[in-house]
Amino acid sequence: MSVKYTAVQMANPRDIDAEKKWYARAKSVSQDTISTIATAISEDCTPNEEDCLIVVDGIMKQIIACEIFRPFFDKIKQQLPYAYTITYVTIASHNHPSLLHDKLQSLCDEAYDADEIILLYGICGNAIEGLCARTCDMYVPRVHDCFALLCDDNCAEDLQVKNACWRCLSNMDGNDQNKEYASYIESYGKEMADYVMHMLYHEQTLLYVTFHTQKDNENIANLKETHKVEVIEGTLDKLKNILLPKDGQGLLHVRKGNKICCLYDMVEVMKEKSI
Repeated sequence: MSVKYTAVQMANPRDIDAEKKWYARAKSVSQDTISTIATAISEDCTPNEEDCLIVVDGIMKQIIACEIFRPFFDKIKQQLPYAYTITYVTIASHNHPSLLHDKLQSLCDEAYDADEIILLYGICGNAIEGLCARTCDMYVPRVHDCFALLCDDNCAEDLQVKNACWRCLSNMDGNDQNKEYASYIESYGKEMADYVMHMLYHEQTLLYVTFHTQKDNENIANLKETHKVEVIEGTLDKLKNILLPKDGQGLLHVRKGNKICCLYDMVEVMKEKSI
């Protein structure tokens, strides 16, 4: 079988002053998913497609995730059919997108033992713009914000249209407004703190993603004292589709040596770009 290739002129790393030479580099002509690879293997051997899928998907994956997803990942991690390591990055890192970008790039570069990287982030204030897949292929959900991975598409669009802020079970501690509220209570007492927060934020819509836990109910009740709260039904379906992919839909595949380019439209969201 012939292999398509392109000619690439490269320098000798041992002698950068030497004349550059031309080398053949294999050229990608199509993209396969884990499922299609398993199907192709099963057609030429005894094991069935499901058995082949277990073997093919048995590669090591490095999951890099916002800490927002910790309690939700814990609910589905037992279903993962592959070996993985997971690293969480603090929610507060969103407050400094450029530093978050550097942190994520560093974690990606350190994934020496991984065959694939799954990045559980949206565009998130442009933090993932230009992230490079230097050690292995990387998969990224095509979403603008972490919020979109915990609710259906209509709710995700509401966040953009209403210019609202959002909260969930894991997105309460360390929030700037919580700190602000706590400082008002310390300085003026709870009654005055409630009044000040109401005057500052009562016109702002806050979307709360609930999974109907006792803690969710407590959070909603507390937030309603100072905010106009709209409760959104949470779902783990999107996280499952990312972590248990069947067809690769909704994921950007960034091949080793390429980078993420953010587009900011509502459909494609981001694309793969050569470095």
